[in-house]
Amino acid sequence: MSLTKNDHGRGFRRSRKQWEASFADHIGEFIDKIQLSDIQRTMAIAAGTYSIHRLMSWTPVWVLLPLPYELKGPGDGKEPENEQQRYGPIMFSLFASYMAVEHGIDLIKSFPKI
Repeated sequence: MSLTKNDHGRGFRRSRKQWEASFADHIGEFIDKIQLSDIQRTMAIAAGTYSIHRLMSWTPVWVLLPLPYELKGPGDGKEPENEQQRYGPIMFSLFASYMAVEHGIDLIKSFPKI
C-alpha cells in the first residue's frame, strides 16, 4: 500500500510512515513555492540584523543615537542580564533591518532634497 496525499492520517495518532510522508509533503510544498527573491530578501534581512546589532555595541553610536544605549540597559556586570538587555537590541536590529530592506527606497524618498 502506497501512501497518497490523503492517507496521512489526522491528529497525533499517526504511524511513523504517515508522519514521514506528511512532513515530506509539507517540505516539498514549501520548496516548490519558494522563490529566489524570497531567499535573497531573507539573507539581506539576516545580514542587516547582524550588522546593526554589532554597530549598536559600538560606543560612538551611543553618542549619536541614545536608543541603543537605552535598549542595552545599565549592564554594569554586577547584576544578571534581564530579558530587555538580552533580546531588546536583537529585536530592534531585526526591525530596523526589515524596514531598511522592505521599505528602504520609500524611506530614502521621504527625506527632503537638499
